[in-house]
Amino acid sequence: MAMTDELVRSNKPSVAKIEIPKLFEQPYIRPRNLLSEKIKSVNTAKKYLTELEELGLLAKTKIGKESIWLNTELMDILSSED
Repeated sequence: MAMTDELVRSNKPSVAKIEIPKLFEQPYIRPRNLLSEKIKSVNTAKKYLTELEELGLLAKTKIGKESIWLNTELMDILSSED
């Protein structure tokens, strides 16, 4: 999680409004899960998630009408057999 935070702060400072621990609560995140005092719009949350996808931290997928972003790092941790 610390590496993710550092990567975001150094490459996409505008996205630093996202609370990084929220990305690690579940293997996926919906834009509305990011709404807070700092992020008040679903569209803004989608923009930030797309920027994290560009960094390779998330992978976007569609379920029905809704888009969700999978946390690839967390998925790797959960699927490892160590």
